[in-house]
Amino acid sequence: MSEITITLPDGSHQQVARGTTALQVAEAIGPRLAQAAVAAQFNEQVIDLTRPLEEDGSLAILTFKDAAGKDVYWHSAAHVMAA
Repeated sequence: MSEITITLPDGSHQQVARGTTALQVAEAIGPRLAQAAVAAQFNEQVIDLTRPLEEDGSLAILTFKDAAGKDVYWHSAAHVMAA
C-alpha cells in the first residue's frame, strides 16, 4: 500500500498509508485528541473522521473547542433530535 503525506496545523508532516482515516491520525497524535474529535478538515473541506484519506493534504482534527467543530456537533445533534 502506498503512503501519503499529511500536513498538520503546526506545520509538521506525517507519512501514513493511503486509506488511513482522520481518526487514526488523531489516535496516533494522542488518545485525548481522538476522544475529543468530532470531525476533521482535510484540504479545507470538513469530513467525517472515518473517511479514508486518499491523497496528500492538510489535516486538522476538529473538536468542540473549534467553531467548525461546534457547527458539526450542532448539525449532527439537530438530525438526532429530528429523528
